[in-house]
Order: sequence, then structure tokens, then C-alpha cells
Amino acid sequence: LHYDEGDYIKAGDLLMELDTSDLQFALERAEASYASSVASYESSIASANKTLGSDYTSKILNAENSLEKAEQSYRQARLNYKSEINSEDDNIDSLMERKDKAETAMDELLDEYNHMKGSASQEDLEAKYEEYLKARSDYNNYAEQYSEALDDYDDYKSSVATSKNNAYKDLVKAQQEMELATGDAYQEQKAVTEAQLKSSKLSLESSLLSLESAQRDLDKTKVFTPVSGKITACNVEPYGMANSNTAAFVIKNDDSVQLTFNASSDGAAALNIGDNITVSRGSETYQATITEIETEADASSGLFPIKADLEEGCNLLPGVSVKVAATTAKAENSL
Repeated sequence: LHYDEGDYIKAGDLLMELDTSDLQFALERAEASYASSVASYESSIASANKTLGSDYTSKILNAENSLEKAEQSYRQARLNYKSEINSEDDNIDSLMERKDKAETAMDELLDEYNHMKGSASQEDLEAKYEEYLKARSDYNNYAEQYSEALDDYDDYKSSVATSKNNAYKDLVKAQQEMELATGDAYQEQKAVTEAQLKSSKLSLESSLLSLESAQRDLDKTKVFTPVSGKITACNVEPYGMANSNTAAFVIKNDDSVQLTFNASSDGAAALNIGDNITVSRGSETYQATITEIETEADASSGLFPIKADLEEGCNLLPGVSVKVAATTAKAENSL
């Protein structure tokens, strides 16, 4: 133990270290087992190459990689084809809509101009005609853009389709090469060694997982404090046994005091992050703000854990029980 009850600590300080003797031995055994699995797997590969031909594994791997890449390329080409065609369709629809709106505006201005003849002043008539000419110019521009887009559409669609077709041809070719690499000539010999290779690979993967697990267990033997504050309780003794059901240390956070309570599904749904709640212990009451609402219920209680930060100046000690009051329903415009 590096600290005791009553000590002040900073976030990141090393609180305590667990005995690593057994874990170190477990790690060494896992390392030896992994090394043995690596050697066994390499031996299986060598045996397969000797039985099936020195280039067999390379040929299979190359064929598998080529097929996988071809499948990915074809899937992407199909997605690109659909996406790009839809995008071009949307562009044409947008141009047509703008052209139609410009045509409507042009026609309306022309009608207004014709109705003004004989009744409006020459100045107003000329101004309206200028508006009409501007609208006609806009319409001509949109109509030209729409026409060009239609002319280019078939060529664009053909180009995108060609890319998709080429990807499909590459896929068919990769499938044929895979069939050649794994044809009847190899099947009988492959069956003899396939089970050994699979078993050896699974053993290698299992021993690697065991090694990683042993390393993680060893890494967890050092316990660091996540917050700064004062140690208000120390529930472990030097060279004693640590209990996973009992907190080794209780720390009063200098920055804030956090409250955790549980609510039913209806209660949790009615609360939001940022809502204020009232916390009471004895005759003292405090305000707190909800900071976190779990989206999954606790497996044992069926309730949803909720966390809140208590207001500054709160003198509650960590680990005490309090009463929480929260608004989970509201009525508006009611008597």
C-alpha cells in the first residue's frame, strides 16, 4: 500500500500493488505455450507444403486474396453505379425544375407586359419588358444546361456501367483461378492435411488469447487513483487479501461529489441530462444535476442507473445513503 486513510492524493497516483508471483508464473507458462503453438503451426505449414507441393500454400493464398479483392471491387462498383446514377438523376431533375420555374416566370412577365400595353406609361412598359428579357435569358440558360445534361447522361451512364462490367469480369476471372487452384487434383491431398492445419491454427489462436489474457491480468496488479481527493477509508491491509466485493479505498473527490441512484424505465425515460434533482439526508437538502442516464437496465435489479453531480459545498461523505426526489411527470395548463 502506498497511501492510507486520511492521506491526500492526486489523480494518477499509484494506490497499491497486488502480489504478482502467481500471475507472473501464469504469464511465463502462457508464453511457453504460445511459443510451442507457433512451432507446431509452422511445422504443420511445412508438412502441408511438402505434401501438396512447395508452392501450394502460396498459390491458394494468392487465389484467395485475388478473389477477395475482386469481390470487394465488384460490390463497390455496384454501389458506385447506383449512387452515381441516382446523383445524376437528381441533378437532371433539379435542372428541369429550375428550367420549368424560369419558363413559368418568363411567361408570366410576358403576359403582364402584354396586359400593360395601352394602359401603362412608356417608362413602366420598358421596365416590365426589361424584366421579361432578364427572365427569358435565365430560362435560356437553364434550358441549355438541362439539354447538355441530357446529352451527357447516356455517355455518363455508359461509362459507369462499363466500370461495373469490368469489375464483374475481374470477379469471374478470379473465381475461375480459385477453382483451378483448388481443383480435383488437390482435393484428396488437401483433405489429408487440412484438419491438421486447422487444428494447429486454432491451437495457436487459443494460446495467443491465453497469453494476452495473462498479460492483461498482470497489468491490472497496479491500482491508480482516478481522481484527486482525500482517502476517507482504507479497507485493505498490507499483505492481506483483496476482496472484489469491497472497495479497497474510498476517496472524497476534491472536484465534485457524484451521486448514483436507480430509476424504473418510466422514470428514466422522463428524466434528461441536465435536469435538477433534490437530495436529502436527515434535515439537510442539496441540489444535484443529472450527468448520465444508462440506456440499459441493471441485469439483477431491472432498474436504470443514473448519475448526478452534487452542488458545490456539499459536505456529504462518499458511501452514505441519501434520499432522491426527481420530477418524472409534468402537467401543463391544469388546475
